[in-house]
Amino acid sequence: MYAQDQDLRVISALGAGLKADPTRLCIGELDNTKNEPLAIKLRYLLRKQGRACTGITTVYSHEKPRGSLLPLTDEQEAAPSDFGILEHMRLRVLPVLGTMPALFGQAMAAFVLCELAGQSLQPVAVEGLSRNVKHRLLQHLRNRERATFQNRDTNDISMQDIEEVCQDIWRCRCVLTGARLGTGKVFALTRYAFPP
Repeated sequence: MYAQDQDLRVISALGAGLKADPTRLCIGELDNTKNEPLAIKLRYLLRKQGRACTGITTVYSHEKPRGSLLPLTDEQEAAPSDFGILEHMRLRVLPVLGTMPALFGQAMAAFVLCELAGQSLQPVAVEGLSRNVKHRLLQHLRNRERATFQNRDTNDISMQDIEEVCQDIWRCRCVLTGARLGTGKVFALTRYAFPP
């Protein structure tokens, strides 16, 4: 990509089609996106070219797509070349709720303005942990503390602590492998420093 070759800082909006929930908007690197079909395709193409997916800031929605491409009409199926704007361009379109592209643009503008003002944002680029996941991680940590370290006083560890460690500090990635939480891997929390 030209921006990578020239070491230019850019921000890009990914697909707003099939998305409607404004609370699912995220800003993050291309390689951290979730539930974003356009990002999957872009990562594939970049890796195929031997390029890194890091350092590309994007605005995207981690909402699962709410549908699929609109079907072709009988006329379009009969003569697709008569309806395309450009050759090899798909005819079917993704339904887009009019407010979503505007929200993407507003998020990009806010990000850029903060960067220019020297007030860089620290966006949360991952989907929040569900209550069940936080509860499971907390219970496993408490059980491990009791069994391994004979620590019976684990009530000072809260679900908010779990969320902060997993989401804000480690961005829902494994410390050892870098694998993302929710990719079929089993995650566990444990202490890393032992008291003297």
